[in-house]
Amino acid sequence: MGELSKLIGEIGENITGNFFELIGWNNALSNESLKCLKPKKHALKSSKKGIKGTHGIDYLYSYRSSLESNTVHSLVISVKNSDAPYPNSPISKFKDHMTDLAQTIECYNGSPFKGKQLNKFSSYKKSSDIGVLFWLSHSDDTYHDVISKLESCRLDSDLNFSVIYVVDNQKIEFIFQVMNQLKLSYSNHDINFYYPDTSINVSDTEISKYGKILPVEYINSPVIPFILKKTGEIDTFCIAVSDNFDEGEMPELIQAARNYTNDITCDYLFLFPNYLRKKHNNAVLNAISSFENEVKNNVIVKSYNPDYRSLNDA
Repeated sequence: MGELSKLIGEIGENITGNFFELIGWNNALSNESLKCLKPKKHALKSSKKGIKGTHGIDYLYSYRSSLESNTVHSLVISVKNSDAPYPNSPISKFKDHMTDLAQTIECYNGSPFKGKQLNKFSSYKKSSDIGVLFWLSHSDDTYHDVISKLESCRLDSDLNFSVIYVVDNQKIEFIFQVMNQLKLSYSNHDINFYYPDTSINVSDTEISKYGKILPVEYINSPVIPFILKKTGEIDTFCIAVSDNFDEGEMPELIQAARNYTNDITCDYLFLFPNYLRKKHNNAVLNAISSFENEVKNNVIVKSYNPDYRSLNDA
């Protein structure tokens, strides 16, 4: 049983490790051991000694934020992978996962290990320790959106962390499918994540408008923006949406693209999981026409999860 559990854990870490390469979290440190700084507080209830010796960090990735000025993010990543389906009532198991990660973040924050990671960056004014929990199930019989079942969860008040992002099957599949579809359909383009100006990054002149690193803030977002470049020039601005096509939201997405690009000459590409030209094209045309000829950009809408019916969309 122990060997099987170890194998399943290794599979999960291999999947997430390759996923990190896909989203630009390259060279993340793996399988680090961290001394527990609060051994009694963090001791497991099942511990006979009542002492916690170390915390295991599945992955650690540090990078300079493109969404927050002069800030380094340290991502403390926990991978919980199972062949079993997600529990029908997942809150208890979720609390265990969150407690383990939150305590690891707490000890990382005060560790010499953190100092060594921050020394890799030449200049910054702020650092933040952010948790990312990948809770994945390989079972064919499971539901995929465990996050929606956690809305009523209340964590223990003594947990000390700023933010933890949770990634389930549905979230990781969204990003995976979008990235694969972009690479397939735009193989002659340079694919980048788009970093919009915000009130907390506009003053940092070193921040680019786009790059290869997926900001952690996007990891469980239902909308992800991209910049596609061809021959060195911005060719296409893309917005990928995890929800199904919605006629009412289409004008809002077009306006968002206009705001982000300031109407520069480039195509607008919108990706949905279920888009079909036969079914949705009239809604797209209505959305474009609502701008009364103000939209000069070529608007393209596709599915990032196409089936044979999408051959009609080419």
